[in-house]
Amino acid sequence: MKLGWLVVVLAFAACKSNDECEARAAKAEQIAAEARKEAEEARQVNEKLSKDLAELDVKLEAAVATVGNAQNDADRAAARAKLEELRKEARPIPINPTKSSGRKREDCLNNPLAKGC
Repeated sequence: MKLGWLVVVLAFAACKSNDECEARAAKAEQIAAEARKEAEEARQVNEKLSKDLAELDVKLEAAVATVGNAQNDADRAAARAKLEELRKEARPIPINPTKSSGRKREDCLNNPLAKGC
């Protein structure tokens, strides 16, 4: 919320006419709305990943316990296979940098209303 108002204030700070101020304010509101939407999407992804990680942790603990409690070679081999399968599932999830629309250019960081930002 604070970011949205900051963008609006910055938009009004350097305008020369009322129309220009209104246009900048509309653009600033659009940027703020997009930022809020992206933040909500990131929060939802974070919650899902946290839940998935907790579920995987439970599965891994159970598999490790199964390996430790196995009574014969066949049980141990099956338990190790299950553990290896879970370890492969636990590999880091690749992040798609093209999906992120974060502004990285220096002029955009200094002035989010700069052309092309």
